[in-house]
Amino acid sequence: MHPGRRRPADARRARRREGPPVTGDLRLVGFEELSAGALLGRLLDRRAEFWSGSALDDDAVRALHDPVFFHQLGGFGAVALTPEGEDAGYLLGVVSADRLAVVHAVAVHPRRRGQGVAVRLVERFAGLAASVGARAAQAVALPVGVRFTAKVT
Repeated sequence: MHPGRRRPADARRARRREGPPVTGDLRLVGFEELSAGALLGRLLDRRAEFWSGSALDDDAVRALHDPVFFHQLGGFGAVALTPEGEDAGYLLGVVSADRLAVVHAVAVHPRRRGQGVAVRLVERFAGLAASVGARAAQAVALPVGVRFTAKVT
């Protein structure tokens, strides 16, 4: 989104305050701290919830969850957990050999949408990418995800 068309910061914060607060009640956990196989299975089992409203069909959603993102590239992925240990959202990302940080997928549980979960996941990813020398970051958005992408950038 063009910087001149952004909502004032206080309007963005006011919108995020709707629903349960995100700042204090979620814990972001890197994939490297979890069992990769168990996490992959858990997220795939709940994909219908996390990807509800998506333009992607089930086969495309399954394809996004390549095991390589959980095993070999897990250092850049993260899951947002509630105090009860429930998955609130997750991000799959990678930093390439030429130092390009790429957000591969972001999913947020419907009950947690609009509360800043994805923003926190993307901010964590950007920080990790910068710490390993990423020169740029990018994400691909489907036309139905453009509003969200504009909010995060």
